[in-house]
Amino acid sequence: MRIRRCRPWLGTLVEIEADCVEAIEAGFAAIERIHTLMSAHQPTGELSRLNRGERVEISPDTRAVLDRALFWFAASGGVFDPAAAGRIAIERGALPLHPGQPYPDRSSDLNVLRMDGSVAWLERPACLDLGGIAKGHAVDVAVGVMRASGARTGLVNAGGDLAVFGQPHRIEVVDPTTRAPLLHVRLEDRALATSAGIRNAEGLTFAHLPRRCAGFASVTVEAARAIDADTLTKIVFAGHPRLSGLLAAADARAVAITIAGDVNDLGNQRLAA
Repeated sequence: MRIRRCRPWLGTLVEIEADCVEAIEAGFAAIERIHTLMSAHQPTGELSRLNRGERVEISPDTRAVLDRALFWFAASGGVFDPAAAGRIAIERGALPLHPGQPYPDRSSDLNVLRMDGSVAWLERPACLDLGGIAKGHAVDVAVGVMRASGARTGLVNAGGDLAVFGQPHRIEVVDPTTRAPLLHVRLEDRALATSAGIRNAEGLTFAHLPRRCAGFASVTVEAARAIDADTLTKIVFAGHPRLSGLLAAADARAVAITIAGDVNDLGNQRLAA
């Protein structure tokens, strides 16, 4: 028997499905912890304290996300940059400036981040937005604690960043413009993430994406871990010139749905089931 629950976390609705209630509760507890630590909307969280210019004793979860963010920042040549994403979000009014938080320097990128053991700080004013990577980490952590709690099969879906374990799941990916299903992916012990334009009265808006390939309406990435699938959707959306190598680094495959409604496989492997 599968049990399904849905709660608002990580700036979206998080759906957890498993074969025991204890595992579902453990999964949501992990999601809540990651949200509290790394949401830039939480004024007392570790990320917000870092953005205020404090030297912060960070948790292992925050350290893991910052380490992986630095990896993808370097691997992508700065295309994935939480500092640029945070500055743009503040300019758009999508993120708050908390009391005591300086306005980000326009020259700041993720190179301003410094870490020494469990202590992190920013060398210059910046606003790190980990929304493009921490959600995937939360999904990975939730899956881990659910397995440890005795679940034999399950799914964690945080607004399109998802992972499954145990039994295979068939995941449907829709055209963001029409909401018509265009792609079906058979997912087994893997993660999947989608980034897409947001529908408004004029069609689709991409203001939430710092960089994008003009022809894409959405990008979906399958990978071994949700933290990498989540991050790679932004790198793929930017039309990175070394995409095949970056996908290979995360055991990943990618597909784009174009503005015209076509499905384009990216890289050397097909994603569609």
